[in-house]
This record gives sequence, structure tokens and C-alpha cells, in this order.
Amino acid sequence: MAKAKLSDEVKTYIVQALACFDSPSVVAAAVKKEFGVDVSHDPNKKAASGIAPKWKALFGEIRKTFLEDTATIAISHRAAPSSAGHGAGPKRGRSLG
Repeated sequence: MAKAKLSDEVKTYIVQALACFDSPSVVAAAVKKEFGVDVSHDPNKKAASGIAPKWKALFGEIRKTFLEDTATIAISHRAAPSSAGHGAGPKRGRSLG
């Protein structure tokens, strides 16, 4: 059975999420929820094999921006686990604009 082609919107969403350190399983669940599309990853495959240069460039740009932005957050304002033991990760948008 052939794989369904993903739209550029879905691909962009996936690249942005992965560049911001979301795990592949979290990204797959989010894509299912946001777009109604099932995506999966095979942990036995090399992740970046066959990726078009434009997606690699987008990933690099977003990762760089994400790291620079998080580096400017004062240590006292960074998210920390709550006293209940539940993590409170940073909320981030999915747009570069």
C-alpha cells in the first residue's frame, strides 16, 4: 500500500515540532489531533534519510531560532517542574512570523 502524500502544511508542522525538540511520538499524536492524519516513524530507520534540502534548511533555521530564544530566558523565568511533580514545559507557537 502506498503512503499518502503529506501536505506542505503538515510537513512544516512536523519539522517545526521536531526542531523544537518534541519527540517523534508527541509529534505524531499532535499531527493526528490537528490534521486528522496518521503518521508514524520507524525507530530502525535513519531519521533524516531522503529528506528534501528545503526541509533540512527549515529545520536548521527553526532549531537555531529556538535555541537562541530559549537562551535569552532568564533562569528565574524558565519552566520548572511543579511541586506536584508534573512538568510545566514552555508554551510555544508553531509560527516563525
